[in-house]
Amino acid sequence: IDPENKNPFCLPSNESTLFYDKTYYATWDPLSFPTNSTVVVQIQLSNDTTQQVWSSGKTDNSWGFVAVETKKEWMQGYSMYNLTFHLLNYEPAAPERAASTLDGPVITLTNEPPNHYKAPPFNKVPNKEGLLIGLPVTLGFLLIVIVGLYFGMRKHRTIGLGNIMGRRRGYGVGKSKRQRLGLGK
Repeated sequence: IDPENKNPFCLPSNESTLFYDKTYYATWDPLSFPTNSTVVVQIQLSNDTTQQVWSSGKTDNSWGFVAVETKKEWMQGYSMYNLTFHLLNYEPAAPERAASTLDGPVITLTNEPPNHYKAPPFNKVPNKEGLLIGLPVTLGFLLIVIVGLYFGMRKHRTIGLGNIMGRRRGYGVGKSKRQRLGLGK
């Protein structure tokens, strides 16, 4: 508590940022008020203190806190909005007296920023065990593939262009019927 400000609120602190659809606790110092008093916490628009957006029920002062669930509607369509907490103290010893009102912190209600995972740290040095295992296995596999292709494809390694016109074995009139049928002469 700031002794110069006489502000009984502990949390939320002044000029703090709250996110909607979250639950926060408005806390105050119970020693600032009479023992048997009751407290009502209100949240009002900062630019229009006559318009209240939230109010707690009467809470025994000795509790020292109320739970506040923030709502998106409080921002009135804006991406952020300033709200002011107020505390009303009702004294049971003097019920005819009006409640004493104390101004509390001004907060900003806004959207919660996205929470991205941090990238893992970059390691320039390769893993030594990985290299000791992976490099010989990879080179051995490549050697086996190359040797296998060399010996397995021996019979098929001819270019095969030869004479493009081939030997004159065309279909002609000068051939016998047996030659045309491929049975020999």
